[in-house]
Amino acid sequence: MLKLPIDYLDLHIYPIGPTEVSNLITDTALAKAAHKPVMADEVWLYKDISPTGAPAGTSVSDLNNFSFFAPLDARFAAITQQWATKAGAVYDSAFWSWLLFGYATWTPALDVAGYDQLSLTADTDAIEAMTAGKITSFGRAWTGRH
Repeated sequence: MLKLPIDYLDLHIYPIGPTEVSNLITDTALAKAAHKPVMADEVWLYKDISPTGAPAGTSVSDLNNFSFFAPLDARFAAITQQWATKAGAVYDSAFWSWLLFGYATWTPALDVAGYDQLSLTADTDAIEAMTAGKITSFGRAWTGRH
């Protein structure tokens, strides 16, 4: 693959687990050996509630919007940024970028709401935070501003 005329190796980092970490290390080493830069244009810590399956009203996409995951997202962002620095990544981008600014606060009503309503709530929180110049703990970790 890296013998083809490519400019860089683009990595998507989600979800994360032992296999994904091993692949990330291997892929980064392959790019370095081929003298190609790496980038990660989709980075996100998808929340999965396996192996029991999703409870009613909650999907993996829904879970990503809730503010109680901000500390976990911030930790993932800090680790991802460490990898990007060590790997010399030329670009990396958070996939759910509005969560850099705001999350939805969990309520029983939002727990059973459809994704459209939950997403609208998270988007509204993010827009209000952007207007006020605020970022979340995830946003601070992603930008390196603790």
